[in-house]
Amino acid sequence: VGKKVIIEPRACELHTGKILTRPHPLTGKPVTWEFLRPGHCCAITSASAHALFYRSFYAAIYELTGDKGLNLFGAIRPGCWLNMVPACGLMVMPEASSGCTCSFPIRCSIALAPRPDRIRGNWTVFICHGANTPVKHLSLNLGAPGDLRDRDGTLWLAWPRPRAYSNIGYGHYGLKFRLKDRVLPGMGYFRRDDRGKRIGGTRRPWLFTSGCLGLSSLEIPLLGGKKGGKAVSYTVRLGFHSEAGEKRGKRVFDVRIQGKVLLRRFDPVRAAGGPGRAVVREFKKIPVEKDLLIDFLPRGRRPGPEGAPRVDFIQVLRD
Repeated sequence: VGKKVIIEPRACELHTGKILTRPHPLTGKPVTWEFLRPGHCCAITSASAHALFYRSFYAAIYELTGDKGLNLFGAIRPGCWLNMVPACGLMVMPEASSGCTCSFPIRCSIALAPRPDRIRGNWTVFICHGANTPVKHLSLNLGAPGDLRDRDGTLWLAWPRPRAYSNIGYGHYGLKFRLKDRVLPGMGYFRRDDRGKRIGGTRRPWLFTSGCLGLSSLEIPLLGGKKGGKAVSYTVRLGFHSEAGEKRGKRVFDVRIQGKVLLRRFDPVRAAGGPGRAVVREFKKIPVEKDLLIDFLPRGRRPGPEGAPRVDFIQVLRD
């Protein structure tokens, strides 16, 4: 593919054989570039200039351009040899599962064409190994169905992590990291279809169609090691959104970072200038010795869903 050779699960330079690397999405340090074929895989990989196509239980697509992650096109099975054919701007897959003992619900030929007019790309599972600390940049899309690299090149990682599981070849796969979160009883993470959704105050409405209702606290490991080392400065960005019809003064809470209240009596409706709009708050020069602790403090001890904190995304950038 171009000036590289794909030698699953890695790639190398065509002329030198040197294994290719990529910046780790959290630390920015160089790690081996890789893709993955979890699950049953009796098929041959094909490729266009921009993507790999192969069998991974279902039809699998890995976008090389932008390094976006693994996308599974479910319910349909590629053939056991080579029938995912990318050419002339299409990916054509003739039917190749009839008569096979593998039971798949859709048995037909398909053709896939690009959609350059889409607001966002596909939800994926990003494949990467290596140490997750010290963190240089971390963008969390709370409640999202998968990972997504936006047009600016930022990789938004879903939290909780996608339940990517295979009982053949690989177990749980995808970029792994652990956060400590606390959520108010009876509430939790949510997601909604973002297709055709318009939200005022943002060019990325898909960031605000998922989130966590009732998020009480989130502890993020940033530096690793033991607490008490030299403090490092970070910028923290928080994204909020209110539903259409929400009234001012109902959902009011404080935001406390590293034990200090930095946002007092925050009302997302008032801050955004009305309901149904997105609003972002940024906090600079936050000192971190090991972990970052963010608390969302509602009014009253037992707020209902209409008064509990709602958070859509959290972004942490090392200064």
